[in-house]
Amino acid sequence: MKCTMSLFLSGAMVASMAVGLGCNGTADSGALGADAATVDAVVDVPVDVATGLPDNPATPDVISGVDVPLVEDVPTVPDLGHDSGPVPPGCSSGVMWTLGDKESPLMHPGGDCIGCHVTKKDAPPLQFGGTVYPTLSEKNDCNGSASVTVEVTDSKGQVVSRQTNAAGNFYLKSEESPTLVFPITAKVLSKGQERKMFSPQSTGACNSCHGSPPIAGAPGRIMTP
Repeated sequence: MKCTMSLFLSGAMVASMAVGLGCNGTADSGALGADAATVDAVVDVPVDVATGLPDNPATPDVISGVDVPLVEDVPTVPDLGHDSGPVPPGCSSGVMWTLGDKESPLMHPGGDCIGCHVTKKDAPPLQFGGTVYPTLSEKNDCNGSASVTVEVTDSKGQVVSRQTNAAGNFYLKSEESPTLVFPITAKVLSKGQERKMFSPQSTGACNSCHGSPPIAGAPGRIMTP
């Protein structure tokens, strides 16, 4: 069964277009969203009732000087079920730290190492510390990337290299040499590639900015190159 779709165009404003559908070329006035007195043109387009689409896809896409996209020209927008926005943190490794504050080099990956250590009487003070991950968005306490090199350079040109452990953590204790002179810069090296931080930093608390969520302009987690 075929019907016609009548396009009522109000001036040159596409926003004022209303569509009425009826058989034998008769428009359904109850479907109109605009006053009939403002209608400048009426064009009947054959419609297949079964699909609700124009019977002739090749119908010109310009009617009375107003661009009307063909069916195949209308982009398909996927229904994501939610507003797009920042990707929620996940856990790429699938391994979470579950032992609370039990002392370990593997403890609390993703957490602010220095910020925590200064509040714990028995925790060793650190010059710098952080966690490297495979993506920018990872949960706290999720294990990061192991065996990645982090190279830190201080304001005097002293260079310290540390390799991430099984949890992705890296750090330099205050009792270890050399004693760094801030500000510092850092880069991450893995498999012949590197990711470098160019802005000098006045703190070694890497995860305090590269956290979940990140702050102070950090793009997210410290990520492997």
